[in-house]
Amino acid sequence: MIWLIVGLGFFAFIIGWYYTRKPTPSAADNAAVEAVETLSSKKDDADVFVQRVPILNNQQKIIGYQLSPERIGKVVQQGDAEYFHLLIAMISHYDFSELGDGKKIYVKVSAEVLESEEISLFPARGTVLIISADTNQTGLLDSCKRLKQLGYQFALLSKGGVEINHELLNIADFVIIDDRDKAENIETWIHAIRGKQLRIIVSNIQSQDQHERIKEFGVNGYQGFYFSEPETLSNTEIGTQIKHIMHLFNLVNSKAEPEEIEKAFKLDPSLSFNILRYINSAGFGFRNEVSSIKSALVFLGYEKLARWLGVLLALSDDIDHEAQDALFVLATRRARLMELLGEKSFSDEERDGLFMTGMFSLLTTLLGMPMDKIVANLHLPEDVLNALLHQKGPCQKVLALAIACEQSTLEAITPLAEELGLSPMDVNNKQLESIQWSNSLKAI
Repeated sequence: MIWLIVGLGFFAFIIGWYYTRKPTPSAADNAAVEAVETLSSKKDDADVFVQRVPILNNQQKIIGYQLSPERIGKVVQQGDAEYFHLLIAMISHYDFSELGDGKKIYVKVSAEVLESEEISLFPARGTVLIISADTNQTGLLDSCKRLKQLGYQFALLSKGGVEINHELLNIADFVIIDDRDKAENIETWIHAIRGKQLRIIVSNIQSQDQHERIKEFGVNGYQGFYFSEPETLSNTEIGTQIKHIMHLFNLVNSKAEPEEIEKAFKLDPSLSFNILRYINSAGFGFRNEVSSIKSALVFLGYEKLARWLGVLLALSDDIDHEAQDALFVLATRRARLMELLGEKSFSDEERDGLFMTGMFSLLTTLLGMPMDKIVANLHLPEDVLNALLHQKGPCQKVLALAIACEQSTLEAITPLAEELGLSPMDVNNKQLESIQWSNSLKAI
């Protein structure tokens, strides 16, 4: 009996040990825990910033976004342990479906990230993992093959050279070439992948001239905000529909009688239809459908109705710009971001001016006209005019911060944010909110 009791006690000890034991965490697991702890600490994450850059195809439609975590005031290399920490923190904190807007997400990763369990935090379908084209780290190829079977895609990054790991080339879906590479390097890559089902994306394109030069190589994608720069300012005529929207905007901004505004809307029924469609779908929470312009004035007020006219202007059929869709996304995101950035420092009425500034800041590119010619047709508040025409005043400071966020001009973000009483993490969160809002407009 004694031996039976001892035996049962030993068996109970073994069972208890088995279910309470903790496996020895790997280096990757420890890094992931540190990353999440870092993210939850306001002191440590205050200088972390998420960069989001669009990638366009030959039709100038956005086909994806490249995401990367940055630390303001410090250069973090892809292979650094700190980059791994920031990357895992970014995956854990942000909604990739919103950041990607239903399109592919491109993100740089190292061998350490590929071999970690946390790689599964990236959705397999829709994620393109970027790795260096000349890397030869042990085990990397096996990791890539395993992830490829799960549905991940791969892009090889060439930066400053043409050394190619041909084993990686055989499993890649994309090649990304930095535009700072020499032209002959781009030609070498095109020759290397001839006959393979690979698409070439050129990154860091910052001007229309660069874009036109690169198009001649027959590449498939272009990364950067080059499309926001005006090509020419030779247009002298404003289209009929745009003139009508500007007239409506001026009536609303000058607080004309509702009957006069409604009568003017009836001259173009499609405008009434579209603006009511946006208002009823934009999450205002109205119990009943807003069915007339007069009702919209009652529920929204003059200022908010003027903002929606600004949105419609960027969608006008009169606009003849290949990248109109991409510019609309950028303008609506910029307008909403500026409004959110001003929450602490600006009144409600002033934030309407911030929204207008962001929405109209790309009209020069959309219309191909000098800004002074455009605003001559609009009745705008003085602060908005100062920002658009003279790059000065309170609206200009917020516009500068919004543009710094788009272009990831890290050294400018902190001082501009501090003037508005914001931390970089505050700016990050407002960026995500503005992206969500812009995405919701496209879904209407």
